[in-house]
Amino acid sequence: MEQTTSTSQSMDIIANAIPRIFRWLRSFQKDFCRQFDLTRPQLEMLSLFDLEKGITPKNISDQLLIAPPNVTTAVAGLTKRGLVVVHPVPHDKRTIELKLTPEGAQLQEQIQSIFKKKFSAVLGNVQAHELETLAQGLQSLLRLQEYTS
Repeated sequence: MEQTTSTSQSMDIIANAIPRIFRWLRSFQKDFCRQFDLTRPQLEMLSLFDLEKGITPKNISDQLLIAPPNVTTAVAGLTKRGLVVVHPVPHDKRTIELKLTPEGAQLQEQIQSIFKKKFSAVLGNVQAHELETLAQGLQSLLRLQEYTS
């Protein structure tokens, strides 16, 4: 007889897994920070930039839960390295918009490529049907996140 997992048990598994997964992903971040001489906030900021629109320091602070002074410090470091440029917002002189430079976009792509390779190597040992189930579950979580945001 096949054993089924109750909804309550499934929720417990998910609730316990998510913090462990966050810690695991942070270990990847540490490696990238060392490899590319970035702080964790700088690394996370690079993943937020939309090459078309740019992003404001307030958006960064809100999305990454980083205090505004820490955003300012991290942005200064990215700007000094030529990875980000600061533009005034024409309709609001009090606000600035940040955009990746070509060098910043190249670094962002390089980091994403390396992450995909590392993660693919990790997932290479997962059975195809398990990988499909995992992908479906993650898509469901992303839909929930969009719905509740």
